[in-house]
Amino acid sequence: MTQAHTRPSHLRRSDLLPPGRVGWPVLPLALVVVLAACGNDDGDAETAAVVDPTSAATPATGSGEDSAEDAPDDAGAGDVPDALEDLASEAGSAIVTIGDETFEFSLAGTATVEGTTYVGRCSTIFGMIAGNGFVTDGRDITLDVEVPPVDWETYEDDRYDPPAIEVEDNENNGKWVADAGDELVTGTGVVEFEQDGTSALGSAVFSNQWAPDSDPVEGTFEIDCEG
Repeated sequence: MTQAHTRPSHLRRSDLLPPGRVGWPVLPLALVVVLAACGNDDGDAETAAVVDPTSAATPATGSGEDSAEDAPDDAGAGDVPDALEDLASEAGSAIVTIGDETFEFSLAGTATVEGTTYVGRCSTIFGMIAGNGFVTDGRDITLDVEVPPVDWETYEDDRYDPPAIEVEDNENNGKWVADAGDELVTGTGVVEFEQDGTSALGSAVFSNQWAPDSDPVEGTFEIDCEG
């Protein structure tokens, strides 16, 4: 696992992530445990202790035949939530409208929906905004967004991908994608946008990737990594 420390020749979401993760995390709990354990290339024992659910369990005493029932109910319970909070951004929000429905997302902190814990992230690097989030009303709907600088097409080395917005609506079996670089959803993408380094807004055409025969839908988006 490697992590670039110099300016990459082509920026993708994976360049902004902890090592070992492809795609920015709105992270299920089990994956965060793996990520945090793999994220330290130096093998830091302290990091491993934070993410290993067994490391904080009460040691067995006596004959070694003690069952798990003898351990305190909350043994190790605080370790994984702490690791999740460490991965989350402290601020960030987004509003995405697709057709006549508007979604408000948090790009910071964590949320647990039906047993899955998601982590909100919003970050900027080399002029690009990238992040993931979850809706603020408790539904199982997530956001994945990547917005390059407004002049991204002028770079002849193709360092930036086209702007992309993805809303995964697990409540209504929808995966709304606006990404001109995605061959699976032709005819969609961000139509126009403004971006100042920490926030962006614009319009887009979305298509439901899980319903390929459905018509494209117009929409808008607003992203703020500081709000």
